[in-house]
Amino acid sequence: MKTLMAAALLILAASASADSDMLHSSADISAHTAAGTPVQLKGEILQSLGNDRYLLRDREGRIEIQLPGKLTAGQTLDPGTRLTISGEVEQTSTHPRVDAHKLHSLKSAINPASSTISY
Repeated sequence: MKTLMAAALLILAASASADSDMLHSSADISAHTAAGTPVQLKGEILQSLGNDRYLLRDREGRIEIQLPGKLTAGQTLDPGTRLTISGEVEQTSTHPRVDAHKLHSLKSAINPASSTISY
């Protein structure tokens, strides 16, 4: 019984650790994250690059992100909008990009709000 409880605690600890390790920085992704790796980023929009692409700034740098219109209700996000996204790394011909699958939170200076949207 003790062995079973210890194994269950180890599994719970490992899964909690994996979730907390999910938050990445733009510098980590740019330096050595393989394509297809699941990541979570937190930062603010610097500018729209068109076609659902944005330049996101976090504490360690900048990275391009792809936010499908499904996640933004078809609206273009303004510079300064703060958000947290989950997605996966995509390697383009010139640089890495994060393709978002889930928008965890969105806060703008005009209308602060928080939500979770995924597809």
